[in-house]
Amino acid sequence: MRTASLCLAASALATSSLLAAPAQFQFLVGESNPSLWYKFNEQPGATTVINYGSLGASFNGTIPNGVTFNASTLGGDSGFQFSAPAHQYVESLSPAPASFTGNPTFTAEALVYIVQNTTTFGYPPFLHWGAPLTGQSVYFSLQYSHSNRFYGGFYNGGMRTTCLLYSPGRWHHIVWTRQGGGTQYQGTHIYVDGDEVAIQPDTDLIGAPVINVTSTTFRIQRATDAERYFTGSMDEIALYPRILSADEVRAHYLALGAPATPPCRADFNGDCSLDFFDYLDFVQAFASSTFLADFNNDGVVDFFDYLDFVQAFSSGC
Repeated sequence: MRTASLCLAASALATSSLLAAPAQFQFLVGESNPSLWYKFNEQPGATTVINYGSLGASFNGTIPNGVTFNASTLGGDSGFQFSAPAHQYVESLSPAPASFTGNPTFTAEALVYIVQNTTTFGYPPFLHWGAPLTGQSVYFSLQYSHSNRFYGGFYNGGMRTTCLLYSPGRWHHIVWTRQGGGTQYQGTHIYVDGDEVAIQPDTDLIGAPVINVTSTTFRIQRATDAERYFTGSMDEIALYPRILSADEVRAHYLALGAPATPPCRADFNGDCSLDFFDYLDFVQAFASSTFLADFNNDGVVDFFDYLDFVQAFSSGC
């Protein structure tokens, strides 16, 4: 079985476990000095989303198509709930400053709860800016039309998480750090629920050989081509003008009060994909009575191991 640092389990963040945005988490985000920071704690009737980052009020957001305010984020805080059919989104009042254009260095962070993926064109963004041209816009998003795979890259090229085991219907803490000056594939690290995860070039895109991000408004849940949405909730969207260290990312996650993330037990062959091959591999090990089939770790390979595996496999980890 692989470790959590390679691929995180879908069961890691049950809705009862991740305590989104307690005071300690918000303190650490503030200490990390984000340029853009939407806490999403506005109440019904608000027309402006406050930017708590260093760029100030000129980067407050608008909500042209509305959102559901005061959505529970489980820790006494509140976030925004977005409806894909209604094309709800947030857009900053001002365009991105020069520090986030060209071939920039940055860290993007978000708490995300995905109900379902109802996109019409894919890559619905947690945070986006730049023109809809090859290499000229940034996507911190879901990958294509997957509700359980994350993407950090650009219009037409970037890196996606290798695993398909992140589950919709659960809160996830997602961080993308990116060292500027390189190609679409260089300098990218993605963290999910506190751990750096395996990533690979996104083969659904043809590539962005030159990165030259242009200045547009920042957008959440809408790209500059206006075709990318998912249904779910978000909280604590932050953008930093530097790379957060792995220790900083981990500290932010731990401040949420979430438990340590175990590996996905039902991914029996450890290939970061939960499929019928895992079932076949387990059955083969079980039939041979090898120690690998001792699924409940009681020192005996018996029918209880089979039952435990089937239950884990059926529940998605």
